[in-house]
Amino acid sequence: MKRGLKLELVVTAPAWNEITDAPPRRHIRRAALAALDTAAAPPNVSLSVMLAGRQRLRALNREFRNTDLSTDILAFPAAAARDLKDDRDSAVFIGDLALSHEELRKTAGQFNASPCEQLAHLIVHGVLHLLGHDHDIPARARRMRRLESEALARLSLPDPWTADARRSLQHQSEIRTQALQ
Repeated sequence: MKRGLKLELVVTAPAWNEITDAPPRRHIRRAALAALDTAAAPPNVSLSVMLAGRQRLRALNREFRNTDLSTDILAFPAAAARDLKDDRDSAVFIGDLALSHEELRKTAGQFNASPCEQLAHLIVHGVLHLLGHDHDIPARARRMRRLESEALARLSLPDPWTADARRSLQHQSEIRTQALQ
C-alpha cells in the first residue's frame, strides 16, 4: 500500500537549520511515515509540525496543559483515535506537533543520540500520540515504547528503550534530582 502524507512545516527558530544535515522536512517526513506504518494508521494523513524554541514550547505548554515548563515536544491530536477513518480518497488530518530545538539537544544527550536521531525519535513519539497512543499507565507505556522501537528500527535507528538507554536516563534523572536538593 502506498501511503500518502501531507506535511505542513513551520520553522520559527533558525537554529533548526543546524540540527540536521539535510532539510528538516526530509527527516520529519521519513520518521512520520515510519510511525504511521508501524501503527497501522489510515493510508492518507495530514499533519503539521512547528519547529520552535524553548520559550515558544513553554508558552504552549502553559496555555494548553497548564504546565509552566518547557518540553521537547507537544502533540495536539485533531480527533480521538477511534474517529480516524480509513479514507483512501482524502488525507485525514491527525493533528499538530511542536518541537523545541534546545530541548531536543538536551534529550539527545540524555539518550546518547545525535540530534538527527533524536528528531526522528520525537517525531515518531509525537505521531503516535496524534494517533491516540499514550504512556499514562504502564500497559499503554509498554505498547507505545514497542511501537516507537519498531518505527525507529524501520529507520535503522537504535532502540532508545534498551536496558542501557533506560539506565542512562535513570542516571540523568538522579543527577537532576541531586542538583535540585
